[in-house]
Formats: sequence, C-alpha cells, structure tokens
Amino acid sequence: IGQALLAERPERSVILAWFTGEEQGMNGSHYFINNCPVPVEKITACLNMDMLGRNHPDSLFLIGSDLLSSELDASIIKVNRTAGINIGFDYRYSNLSHPQRVYFRSDHYPFLRFGIPSVWFFCGFTNDYHSYRDVTERIDYRKYLKGTKLVYLTAMDIGNTKNLLKLDVNPAV
Repeated sequence: IGQALLAERPERSVILAWFTGEEQGMNGSHYFINNCPVPVEKITACLNMDMLGRNHPDSLFLIGSDLLSSELDASIIKVNRTAGINIGFDYRYSNLSHPQRVYFRSDHYPFLRFGIPSVWFFCGFTNDYHSYRDVTERIDYRKYLKGTKLVYLTAMDIGNTKNLLKLDVNPAV
C-alpha cells in the first residue's frame, strides 16, 4: 500500500502507521493519537487492517465504518463495487453491545474516541486465534490481496475528497 501511494498520491496526505502493544491495551495507537504529529482535527479517517487473510475468501467484517460517518462506509462500498473486488461485508461486530466487544478491541478505537471516522477491516476469529498454530502458512494471500487493494483504493478515494468526512451518523461526536 505504501509503495502504491508513493506511485500515485492522493490529494490529501496519508500517514502509514504500525502500532505495537495492541494486545496490551492498544498502547501504540493510544500513544500515536495522544502525541499526534499532525493536528488530530485534520485526520479524516483511520483505516485499520488487523487480520485480513483468513476464513471465507470473499468476505470481511467491517467494524465501525458505519458508526460515525456514512461517507466512510459509502466509500468502502463504492470502491468494492467499482474496482470489481466484490468482497461481501458483515457488520455484526460493529454492534456496540456485541458480547465479544469487538468494536473496542483494535487500533481503530483510539481514533474513534477522538471523533475520527474509523474502520477495522477484519477477517474474523479463527480456531487457532492467539495459539501456536496461528501461522503465516494459513494466510489466504488472494484474500489478503483483495483486502489490501480495498484499503488502498479506499485511501485514494477518501484522500481525493476536498473536505474531511462528515460526522453525520452520531450527532454526539
């Protein structure tokens, strides 16, 4: 994604960040947003990729994409359709009262707390999640490629808009 963004740059700047400490309370993403190198109010979206290449080859969970900005979710859906990626989306983990509290469990969450529209692209839990059997050989690289293409094209789509994404879903933000 980084190389593609260097080859064709969107109108807006894109920050690529790799966070550590997610399993210990999202330490890296909390640190980043609390010590942001740019004004937080200038960030239009957070596109979080965490576990893209497993489970069903033609589906992803979108977590949070529809909870602050309808424009974020619409961009993802549009890119998926127009680029012919055709991944099916499942929103069940966006439910704030889901018993597994998935919405609150990855590096997109600190951005949401600052009112930044955010999405976690997620393949879902696996039988070997957090075990010694959770190895790279089990990754479906075709699915992974679809997911990264979707994220790249979403970054391009959002990055080429004139204005920040509207916070139109939850008026309290």
